[in-house]
Amino acid sequence: MRKFVFALFVSTGMALAHPGHVHYGSGSFSSGFLHPLSGVDHLSVAVAVGLWGAYLLGIRALIPVSIFLASMLGGTLLGLGGVPVPGGEVGALLSIVAMGLLLLTKRIGLSVALPLIALSGIVHGNLHGLEAPALHSPALYVLGLLLSTTMLHLSGMAVGSLMRERYVKLAGAALLALAVALI
Repeated sequence: MRKFVFALFVSTGMALAHPGHVHYGSGSFSSGFLHPLSGVDHLSVAVAVGLWGAYLLGIRALIPVSIFLASMLGGTLLGLGGVPVPGGEVGALLSIVAMGLLLLTKRIGLSVALPLIALSGIVHGNLHGLEAPALHSPALYVLGLLLSTTMLHLSGMAVGSLMRERYVKLAGAALLALAVALI
């Protein structure tokens, strides 16, 4: 296991967890809104947070979504300020693995899941902030980013509430396969 972790961190330059995002406009709402939709890493993690949230009952289903969004906002503000989170690309890849494992294991406690979700939000937000185009309106960019991510979370929650558990677990396995493909 230690060799695997070492190899993962040594190969950070090869990780393509956050590839080729498309930016439209001049750092406006549309650029922020489209950014999460143009990268398989953010798209898959945001939907997975919603899928996992669907396991929780009632208002508790919004806890992982709220944690991710708040953490992503903090990470985005750091990124917009030019402060990178160490190991950001590897962190994005590991967040895909973490969400895949959460979906596979379902019964993991909030005390374990929520910190993983928060770290994922910080890493993804930071990368979004660092990769933002020249901004005429950072507030509109962030608003678009938050709205788009919220929609992805809610989509995951809706799908998760309709899916049988084995299909949610299959989605977790698919996330693990995606992480391997992105290395």
